[in-house]
This record gives sequence, C-alpha cells and structure tokens, in this order.
Amino acid sequence: MGPLRAACLAAFSLATAACLSSSPLGVPELESTDSGDGDGDGDGDRAQCSDLEVSCGGECTDVENDILHCGGCFSECGSSQDCQVGGCVSVCGPGTEMCDGASCADLSIDTDHCGRCGNTCGADAFCDAGVCTCGSGEELCDGGCIDIFTDVNNCGGCGIPCEPRNAFGVCEGGGCAVVECDPGWGDCDGDPRSGCETSTDGDPLNCGGCGIACPTPDCQTGLCLGGPGGVRITNGRDAYGHHGACEGWNGCRNADTCALWACQYRGFMGVVSWGRQDICGNFDECYLFEDQNRLDESWGNGDGCDLMGVGDIICF
Repeated sequence: MGPLRAACLAAFSLATAACLSSSPLGVPELESTDSGDGDGDGDGDRAQCSDLEVSCGGECTDVENDILHCGGCFSECGSSQDCQVGGCVSVCGPGTEMCDGASCADLSIDTDHCGRCGNTCGADAFCDAGVCTCGSGEELCDGGCIDIFTDVNNCGGCGIPCEPRNAFGVCEGGGCAVVECDPGWGDCDGDPRSGCETSTDGDPLNCGGCGIACPTPDCQTGLCLGGPGGVRITNGRDAYGHHGACEGWNGCRNADTCALWACQYRGFMGVVSWGRQDICGNFDECYLFEDQNRLDESWGNGDGCDLMGVGDIICF
C-alpha cells in the first residue's frame, strides 16, 4: 500500500468515528426543526410551563390571575376589572368604592351614594364632602330641599306647618301670616301665632268685628241683642249708602231714611239710632238702596265716589 492510500484511509476512519460518536444509536443526528409546538395546535409546547401555568400563544401564563387570560387563554378582563381566582371582578380606583356590586362611586360627591353606598340625596340636593346639602335659603327636610321661607308645611324650619287657627295663612319670610279669618272669627289680638282667636259671632266685646262692643253682654251671630241699644245691624266697617253727588238715583236720600229702610229691610220694625256718617270710600262696604225694597249689597265702597254712608245702625 502506497503512502497516499494510507493517508486517505486514516482520514476516513477519523470522520466515521466522529459521526458515530454523536449518536447513541450510531446514526448521525440532523439539525432539529421542532418549533416548540409538540402537537401542532399553535399553543406552544405545554410541557415547558409549570403545573400552575397554562401555555397561551406560546407563553406560559397564570390563568388564575392574568387579566389577559383570566380563567382561560385570551379571556381578557375589562378596563376596570381585575382577575381573581380565574374570574373577572370589578375594582375601583383611588377615592372610589364599589357600590351595588357593579359600579364605582365617589362617596364624596355622588348623589346616589353620598357618604356611603345607597345613601341617596333627595330632590334638588347635591352631595358635598359626603353630606347631602341644599342651596342657599333651603334646608333638607324629609330628604328634599325645601324653601323654609315660603313653604307652608315647613315654615321657618323643617316640620313647622303654617296652619293659623280659624284662618287661611301663608308663609312669609319664614313666619306664618294670617291672610283671611274664617267666617265668624277675627284676629283681634293682632298676633298671627294665635290665628283668628276671637269669635266675632258671640263675643260681646267684638260683636260682628274686632273692637265692636255691645251695650249689653248679648252678642248672637255677630249682632248685639237686648237692652236699650236694640240690635246693631252694622259691624263698624260697613254702612248703608244714601244721598251723594255721584249717585243721584240713590233712593233713601238722607241718613234718617236710609237707617230706617235698613232696619226694615233686615226685618225689624224701626230704627233706634244711627251713628257714623262718612263717604263710602272710608268703609269696607256700602250697601246702596235703589228704592225702599231694593238693596244692592255688592256695590262695594264707591271707588272714591262722594256717595255718603251711614253706619252704627241699631234697630228694634
């Protein structure tokens, strides 16, 4: 064997030995083409993740706590949610609390959850620093904002009604004012807190009106009865109209005749006396005779007319 042939055989032997030593089976290994997805389903090689993880898209993830893979691969939680024990749950940011199990509320300003979950501010109220609050001039009464300066049910404060006795009242400036007394009653002490406290139907010191005193202590249905005074048919604020410049057709013409006609029209026999004479504009009401048997009881007080009236009429 020549030298050249011997060199070639030695080189071949070395190459063969190197190939055989790289494989336990004596077969040369080829370069690996494994992509890491053993089963070819695209989810990566699950065998590479720990027991507490799942392979999602080739990455190992904890589906118990991962908001992108919550409870399973690619099951993503919402922007205001967190993944807890494999389920998406709502979470609230700083300064807010979870109310109703579904919404985050700022308890310092939320009118549906003011100060605490479920505490709703009433109509027109707003939530300020966790307290239901009303605007200027109002107070929070029974859950709603009330103007205590005008509200008849909460006049001057919550739960204070404006209900003057024997009268119709209104709330003005937080106080109860008498607008009108019920028939047969008068506000003779001038105190709205007592309402219309005086019976003008039966009080002989205020018979038919405040300050009208009977000559005897006998007042019935607003008229003084008995004694030399007979029966008073006027209350101090009304009169019967007679002669005057603007009503030339007025029937009774003078005070004596007008007082007599008034007594007879009211069912009495005659007149005992009459007192005050003044223009009808200075009375609350003037009744005007068209003739002896016709009386206009809705004439008013003349609206400044010079027609005269006679009052303080006492009949028998």
